Amino acid sequence: MSRRLDHYSYNEALIAEANRSRHDCQTEKQRSNNCDYSEEAKRVGLDDFFQKAQDKYYELNPNKIATKPGVTPAEVKKRYHSYDPAPGRIKLITDEAAKLANDIKNMPINMDKLTLREKRAVAQLLHWVEHGFPFIMPYSYDYYVGDWMMGADLFCMGPICAVPSEVQKSLMHFKPSTVSEMETLKDKFKEIKQTFDQFVENLKLGVAAGMVRTVEECKAGLHGLKNKYRDVAVNGPAGIYEASFIKPFLASDFMSAFKEKSEWQAKFGKSASDSLREFALEYVGKPIDYMLRFIEKEHIPHCAPDSVSTGLGSLPLLYVFVNGSQTSQTTTQELPTGEKLNGRDSYNKLLAHFTTTSQTADEIYNLGEKMRDKLYEEVLDLAKKITKENDPYLAKLKFIKLINSSSMFYSDRDIPANESDANAHKVCSNVKDAARYCPNRTAAMNNWFDHTKQVRRYLL
Repeated sequence: MSRRLDHYSYNEALIAEANRSRHDCQTEKQRSNNCDYSEEAKRVGLDDFFQKAQDKYYELNPNKIATKPGVTPAEVKKRYHSYDPAPGRIKLITDEAAKLANDIKNMPINMDKLTLREKRAVAQLLHWVEHGFPFIMPYSYDYYVGDWMMGADLFCMGPICAVPSEVQKSLMHFKPSTVSEMETLKDKFKEIKQTFDQFVENLKLGVAAGMVRTVEECKAGLHGLKNKYRDVAVNGPAGIYEASFIKPFLASDFMSAFKEKSEWQAKFGKSASDSLREFALEYVGKPIDYMLRFIEKEHIPHCAPDSVSTGLGSLPLLYVFVNGSQTSQTTTQELPTGEKLNGRDSYNKLLAHFTTTSQTADEIYNLGEKMRDKLYEEVLDLAKKITKENDPYLAKLKFIKLINSSSMFYSDRDIPANESDANAHKVCSNVKDAARYCPNRTAAMNNWFDHTKQVRRYLL
């Protein structure tokens, strides 16, 4: 990492870029005035601390090493490991991130003497480490929140859904040329199996602790995972051969440098290419298939009815549920290391990631009610203007009717049920198949695209 702030490159998980582009620092004068650290930043060693934070991130998250700025193929081969969702690992990362947060808070720094960019960088880093080094969204990163035991969400925003990208970026550096390197590659495939196996074990921990989603949320999470791992979800374990994140490693080009084909054949009784396909099937395809089937057949029956759970704030549940009915089996309501779980506290912690404030959910809800009351009169005036009706009650009725009319939607007809059911999630999950099997929904989507383009033309 360069010692100048303009060359400092935050890794992908930081919320925003803190560095200035190179073209802003062309002349020596500009470089001195705009790009060097301030005297206050130099005094407290801010650049060293940024480097320390980045190093710690990749030390704790070797699954992300391929995204490290300036990383070499040799470093990826030395440090990469598949994502590890073991409770102890999640706790370690959370605790180490908390230590960095405390270091920032205790840093003897005068914020008033920092440049605007330095202040922003410090604030971004503090926000990031306070939430356990999350990648984009904070879900399933903080050990003490406990949501890592609850499975995926509809949009598949958790770390289990980043595995394909991490695998594809990392395994490309493990192109083998010898039997030994091929065996190392096999070990890396085995680690992927451990990732999905541990994810399933975490779900079991969630049931025992009372940390489960509602039935509908669990089904939505399963849909999210099936969309992410669509080839396996549709075609079973062998579908992994067509998965975009595995297919490049099964191509002949990936094995073009392998020099010890006969030695491998003699040792394992099959060609290296056949072995690679076996690795993909046994250590990726089958574990993913098992994960999906486990959630559908064994985990969802333990998910809570909507009448019992209203979200994270109502967790942990006191009893284990089976097929919508409460059993006599009590839950531990604890993390594996014994700390008590509190869904309201967990919700407030996740909420802080999005609000960047210390306001609680109740405080934000009350603020929303105040804003609703404040804005209602403005909306009512707008309704009168659009409907040309002076009577407030009649204006409101006409306005509601207008915004619910067909002209307000991108489809001129109702979307058929068969384009919104579980099967549609399966067969209409890419553009080509959606046009064939979900034509009405596709037409509405294209109308939306056209309207968006029109709006952009007005804005540009």
